[in-house]
Amino acid sequence: MRAEHVNPFIQSFSYIFKNVAGLDVVMGKAFIRSNPIIIGEISIIVGVTGDLRGQVVVSMSTETALKLASRMMMGIEVLTLDEISKSALSEIGNMILGNSATGLYNLNIKIDITPPNIITGKSMELSSSLKKNITIPFESDIGKIDFDILLKYKDN
Repeated sequence: MRAEHVNPFIQSFSYIFKNVAGLDVVMGKAFIRSNPIIIGEISIIVGVTGDLRGQVVVSMSTETALKLASRMMMGIEVLTLDEISKSALSEIGNMILGNSATGLYNLNIKIDITPPNIITGKSMELSSSLKKNITIPFESDIGKIDFDILLKYKDN
């Protein structure tokens, strides 16, 4: 993927975490990972169709996910990952990708997104039809959050 098409995802991620979850995130060095990738204990997966196709994954530890859900729920302490906290995490995935879609539209790239899926477990691997994907690690005061972009252009 071209850098100018990755940037709307990065900008959206930072913007949504700052303005919705009140969380400053610091972007680490992006890198390429080969398929399959190991994802966090809690992962938000959103499908992408249109000019770009594939998935985008936000993954983190259970502890980080609980803290993020607490922030999304106006500071109510979340101790277990129940349906309400999963809904809050899904919504952050929706917002990141919705905002990314707007940024891409301004670059003449049109995408649609699927409803987010939350998957949980230890030592999970995610395989895709892509041989490589872009991973952007983010650090925050609630923990590390990985942002994986597994997308290709529709004509590839």
